[in-house]
Amino acid sequence: MKTNRRGFLLGTPLAAFGLAQFDEEAFAQTSDAGTPPDVVDFWVRHMGVPSHLVLGSETTRGRAPAGPETSNLAREPLFIHYDPDEGSLMTADQIPTAKMHPFTDAKVDFQLVRMRLNPADHHQFENYTSGAIYLDFQQGQPQSVFGELVSMATTTFSAIFPGPKSGSSGSSGSKSSSKSGSSGSSSSSSSASAASKSKPAAPAASPAATSVAAASPSANIQLQAPKQAQSITLPGGLGKTSFAAFAKDPRRTLFGSFLDVMSKVVNSPLTSYLPLLSLPVVGSVALAGIKGLVGSLQGQGGQQQWILQGAPTDVTATVDGSKASPEALRLRSGSYIVIPKEHSAAMKDQLGKLKIIDGFLVPKEATALDVFDAAPQTAQMVSYISLQVTVANTKGSKATG
Repeated sequence: MKTNRRGFLLGTPLAAFGLAQFDEEAFAQTSDAGTPPDVVDFWVRHMGVPSHLVLGSETTRGRAPAGPETSNLAREPLFIHYDPDEGSLMTADQIPTAKMHPFTDAKVDFQLVRMRLNPADHHQFENYTSGAIYLDFQQGQPQSVFGELVSMATTTFSAIFPGPKSGSSGSSGSKSSSKSGSSGSSSSSSSASAASKSKPAAPAASPAATSVAAASPSANIQLQAPKQAQSITLPGGLGKTSFAAFAKDPRRTLFGSFLDVMSKVVNSPLTSYLPLLSLPVVGSVALAGIKGLVGSLQGQGGQQQWILQGAPTDVTATVDGSKASPEALRLRSGSYIVIPKEHSAAMKDQLGKLKIIDGFLVPKEATALDVFDAAPQTAQMVSYISLQVTVANTKGSKATG
């Protein structure tokens, strides 16, 4: 198989997407730092990506992952749904079967609304200066396409960027925050850059990181607009979903080069959210290539930190699907948040006291007029990504959730 001048296979995901030339040029100017074994382990062993599609898998083969178990329970996603009838949040497994949608096949629309990081996670995130979210939904039952059984999927991969730096523009009342691109912001970015170079960032969940809570603001990042919502049809109401989010330093990495190219392709400035690769309908072979691309971009050059890592999980969107797969993640029309499981304790006593408005957690008594002030003060120690889900009958009658 042909390789480029740095020895990387041109059969990698970048080449598969017509980016072989970018692959060659990007690696010529990016860091030679090794791929973290835990990143390769997650995408190959837990996401089911063939090892040859993840850059660095050869160099990490046979090596024990560094640190704790790489299927990091602390960073696995937990889905929480707001039930307006009950006026309470509940974990998705607690949604009663009777409240699931009654039709056979379901059409699921989903929109990533907000990301809100707690102070400790934001402290880590800003050191890395960027990150990404990967989400896919797959059909659980193959469909016949031109006489062949094919499982289809929809997938989105987007870059995200942190909010103001701690101690400089993080406070809404600071002078530096009132000037876009001010020298104060620039020096803060430079100092953060120097700090991240001088020593590696601590794990996002470390107890020591919580000590910055008082000084470091939480990060609020707006994600997809309603028109960017995606859809998937689930025959029998059954499917799977995968969810991953990570912080990444783009300097001298393939991820940074990819961001630069894609921002020019889509003619979009690097704001808080940049769609990189959203495909409404892909087959299983192409899906493996996309996952390999994401895993390669995350791992190459190191300098990354997990925010969420969720391997494929069964989902159901109908009554029949819930009965056929009782343990599956339950989806019904409405609002969800996704939190790392290690933040469960901070949410446990808050479920009956909170609701979701405009993608933010707020107190039950809050209105739309209160969101701006209430959201930063609500569930401060919890990081979450909010989603809006709509489940409809494939025959066209919309669900009544």
